Amino acid sequence: PIVLIAALEQKPIDHDRLCFVQGEINEESLTRANLADASTVIVIGDDHLVESARDAKSVLSVLTIESLNPDVYTIVELESEKNVQHCRRANANEIIVGGTISSTLISRAALNHGITHVVSELLSSQFGNELYKTVIPQNLSGKTFLSVLTEVKEKHQSLVIAIESKEGKLLSNPAADYEVKSGDSLI
Repeated sequence: PIVLIAALEQKPIDHDRLCFVQGEINEESLTRANLADASTVIVIGDDHLVESARDAKSVLSVLTIESLNPDVYTIVELESEKNVQHCRRANANEIIVGGTISSTLISRAALNHGITHVVSELLSSQFGNELYKTVIPQNLSGKTFLSVLTEVKEKHQSLVIAIESKEGKLLSNPAADYEVKSGDSLI
């Protein structure tokens, strides 16, 4: 189930798996939303606020969430890169800076026309290909990245674009001779 906490008058869509808690992010609403049993929390900025206030509210929300459940995986959206350090201090697990992603994508599109179509397809669940992360199968452990890339393409018609080590280090486009280890994840 998904629990939405928002300052809305009513549940935005009628869906069996969506539960709605009306209000702001605070200890009371998080308790009503059963934060104690949550595995992942996504904090999306309040688009009714100016950038600085929006990010400040998001950082405060992450602090509140992490203080109540330090084991939950917290993803937060920010507007400004300068507030990333505050979310790191608040123990956010993933921080997405919308402005940085947009400006980088725009500059890439200016240099490589059409690249946004590929990125949009990878990020969309409506059509085409998608991004996934999966723990490496035991039969691929100890092989080179090139061998893993070839085998995954041949057997699953998928591309491996990165490896995440079991320690959490991300290697995008690893060297061909990189040895994939047990516990690594394929992206």
